[in-house]
Amino acid sequence: MEDTAQAIAKLTRARWEANAQYWVKVIRERRDRYRTELTDAAVLDAVGDCASQSVLDAGCGEGYLSRRLASMGAEVTGVDAAQGLIDAASSHPEQEGKATFTRASVEDLPLEDDRFDLVLCNHLFSHLQDPTRAIGEFSRVLRSGGRWSC
Repeated sequence: MEDTAQAIAKLTRARWEANAQYWVKVIRERRDRYRTELTDAAVLDAVGDCASQSVLDAGCGEGYLSRRLASMGAEVTGVDAAQGLIDAASSHPEQEGKATFTRASVEDLPLEDDRFDLVLCNHLFSHLQDPTRAIGEFSRVLRSGGRWSC
């Protein structure tokens, strides 16, 4: 079973890498109406005031929500399995606030325990074969009393 899950994860990462530049274009040109007209506002409403909070944007893609949260005063760490998306996030010309980006699997985060006040995972779970390990990692990196928003 583990070999199958690893094979699926590898294929998923390869597909995201192959389509990274297309996805960057879709997000930056606001062509995903589902996000721009529905889910983004709901996610930001659920997050609320995040000024001075440490936030993990898990599955950050090209970093648009990370940048938004950083502009609201959060210290944001964005992680994504696709290096092409991390490269796009890191090199975005309109970096406001404090946001950093790292290529990493949400199933094995290279981050210390009890670091974040909030873990955000917008549109992530539909891309995971089994979210069990990711949920464990989110629990590990959340501070006591921290929040998780999906």
